[in-house]
Amino acid sequence: MKQTLTTISISIATKLKPRTLAACAHKKPIRKPALQLAATLCVSVLALSGCETLAPANQAEPYWTFSAAQGISIHDTQTGTTLKIDTFNTLLGKPDYILLGETHDNPIHHDIELAIVRQLIADGWLQQVSMEMLTPKQTDSYYAAINEDKTRQPATSEQLKKRLLWPDKGWPWNDYARIIETTLANHIPLAAANIEHEEIMRIYQEGGDKTAATSSTVFSPTPEQTATLAATIEESHCGQIDTSMVPPMIAIQLAKDQAMAQSLLQVPAGALLIAGAFHVRKDLSVPQHFLATSAHKQRLVIGMLEEPLPEKGTAQELTRSELALSLTAQYDIVIFTPEHPREDPCNVFKKPPQTKQE
Repeated sequence: MKQTLTTISISIATKLKPRTLAACAHKKPIRKPALQLAATLCVSVLALSGCETLAPANQAEPYWTFSAAQGISIHDTQTGTTLKIDTFNTLLGKPDYILLGETHDNPIHHDIELAIVRQLIADGWLQQVSMEMLTPKQTDSYYAAINEDKTRQPATSEQLKKRLLWPDKGWPWNDYARIIETTLANHIPLAAANIEHEEIMRIYQEGGDKTAATSSTVFSPTPEQTATLAATIEESHCGQIDTSMVPPMIAIQLAKDQAMAQSLLQVPAGALLIAGAFHVRKDLSVPQHFLATSAHKQRLVIGMLEEPLPEKGTAQELTRSELALSLTAQYDIVIFTPEHPREDPCNVFKKPPQTKQE
């Protein structure tokens, strides 16, 4: 099983009208007095805005259901035990922070993320959603637009996309729109958990010096951790990456992980991080930055991983439980889902360069 960056229906309760959210009903981890005043005024007119929020959770009816036949299973990595949905939901309410790792192009993972967001809102746990898909410029743009909006009219999905400066390339809007809309419609702050492109380029240009890989981060990886990071970067590039590019890419990875940890720490508890599965690994990534700065905070690390469903009656039938046990150092809980059909990412390195047409 590889952790790569890159159907099946999941039943999700629909108590919130899709594509509708109130522009005024949003709270930000506010730094500017003007925005704080705007948020206060927004709350006062919430009843007039037409906003809808989730009803209290009914534990007998969780916000998502699944069956083994769908190829989805949840496992405790300490024991390999398969968890029922009600047990899983109970575990969600215990930590200060939840780190939820996805395979970026798997639609099942986005469905599960939405269901978890809804469950956490209904349980009253969720105070902030931090996303790898957002940079500070994007969230600043959104909250500035909210502050300047005098109409207080509900925003459409397209308006929200525009306010967030969501790029047409990169993260597909439809993959994350429901998560963002549900978060904001329930006046939960949305926080950036990534760094700007300019910062990535700066780190890359300075990262040729191997010592620069950890100079700007609190967490300094051991030689063993550095070797694992390097091997993972090389594997994700199908072994076709110039070795001189590896140190700056490690530096970028560390800077992103630190930004994600800092994003969560904007609130004392109740923050959810949505990021790539590798970014949330306990042994290498965001949790290591917590250990360096906020070891006392309780974290629950969940990895959504693709794994083929074993065939009954075969030697592979217990693979998932055994595999979960092997991932103890990486995640607290793993959610195995079917693989999403995709082209082999290594094909891009096999295709001959296109010749320029005269």
